[in-house]
Amino acid sequence: LAFWLSGRADLLAIRAAGVPDAAFKSVLDLGGATGRVARHLALAQPTPDVTVAELNVNHVDWVERYAGPGIRAVKLGP
Repeated sequence: LAFWLSGRADLLAIRAAGVPDAAFKSVLDLGGATGRVARHLALAQPTPDVTVAELNVNHVDWVERYAGPGIRAVKLGP
């Protein structure tokens, strides 16, 4: 629960900085791991387009399997 809430807190900090929700329509999350923030960004839009770019193939697999609609993952090379 604390992990999930930390991603939500980061989204709230982004909003507090003045970034409008419309900016979340298409997001590239570099080093997004298992989508801690990406899953909250996806919930901020009715039709999200969020890509998590990650070096760790295990994180990519996890996002592809569990993150839900509107979120995809790509494996980056070194």
